Amino acid sequence: MEALRFFILDSKVGEALEGMIRIAAEELEYNVRTKLSTEPELARLPRDYDGYLIHLSNTSEEALRELREEQPWSRIFGISGAGIDINLKYLDTIYYIMGLEDAKSIIRKTREIYVKD
Repeated sequence: MEALRFFILDSKVGEALEGMIRIAAEELEYNVRTKLSTEPELARLPRDYDGYLIHLSNTSEEALRELREEQPWSRIFGISGAGIDINLKYLDTIYYIMGLEDAKSIIRKTREIYVKD
C-alpha cells in the first residue's frame, strides 16, 4: 500500500502534531507522508490528501464544507479549543486534546479508505 497522505493545519502546535502522527505511524508500521501548514488562516484547504488534521481556528466552515463535498472519501479531523463555532457535520471526529493514541486512531481511520481490517 502506498503512503497515507496527511495535511496538517495548525498555527500553534502543528510541528508537535506532525511529530505525533509520524511516531504513531512508526509504531503501527504504516507508511505516511505529511504536509504541514502553520498559516494562521487558510481559506481553501488543499486537495488530494487522505487525511486532514485541521485546527478549526485556522480555517472556515465554508472551506471544510467544500473539502467534504469535493472529497467525501477523505477523513477530516478537527482540533478545537473552546469557543469555536463550526458545524461539526463536516468532520469525522473532533479532538480537544490530542495524544499518541488519538494519532494512532486517526491513522487507522484514514487507512480504512483503502483497507478494511
